[in-house]
Amino acid sequence: FFGPKLWKWHLLDCSLVSTQLMELVVALVVDSEVGKEPANYGNMSILRLLRILRLVRVTRLVRVLRLIGELRTLVISIFGALRHLSWAIILILLLMYVVGVYLTQLVLEHRLENEDDHSKSMQELA
Repeated sequence: FFGPKLWKWHLLDCSLVSTQLMELVVALVVDSEVGKEPANYGNMSILRLLRILRLVRVTRLVRVLRLIGELRTLVISIFGALRHLSWAIILILLLMYVVGVYLTQLVLEHRLENEDDHSKSMQELA
């Protein structure tokens, strides 16, 4: 686990997980006290900052991408296709909206044309 290459990252992970567990224990203890004022956790922004530092590990992905050309090409292609995908989704949603408005208009016209027939059939049922 604490190998020679990545021991610093594993140590950072362990410290972040332990601080998160400590924060949860403190929150449970403060919340479990009955008859006290509402829970005030104080300044736990340091613990949140340590959790944000965990995101720094994403930078390792950038280093890996520089080393593996095929993976880099694949990731760049996926990100390039996201723009076209978003336009396709927008067009599909617009099409669904137009069809919904059209069907609503058809149903309204049908009901207005057959209003007398509908009221007669309702009277017969009553």
